[in-house]
Amino acid sequence: MILYQCRIEVLPDLVKTVFSELEKVEGVSRVEKMIVEVSYQNPNIDYFVELKTTDENKLQRSIKAVKEIGGVALIEPLLHIHIDRLPCRGDGKKCIKSLCPHYTAYDTCDLKIKVQ
Repeated sequence: MILYQCRIEVLPDLVKTVFSELEKVEGVSRVEKMIVEVSYQNPNIDYFVELKTTDENKLQRSIKAVKEIGGVALIEPLLHIHIDRLPCRGDGKKCIKSLCPHYTAYDTCDLKIKVQ
């Protein structure tokens, strides 16, 4: 199982469109609004998107589908791990926290270095 998390910036006028399109993307398991101050220079709204897939090809197709949604201004990867390769048991969340104690939805964690 591959867990991929990213931040996307959505144009304010297209939030509903983006949400309905995200529902169609294979592997999307969670979408949450991120609490980030909106500036006048950048009025886009930030969302946290989580994808779960069984293989890398499916994941890449899903990421491509998210990028192609009209209204998504930016996609920033936050986390990309193979849960079954983690060096500890469980659902992965506690393991991720132990390997990357600073990790939150607002920060990146490169577990590839620690897992391989």
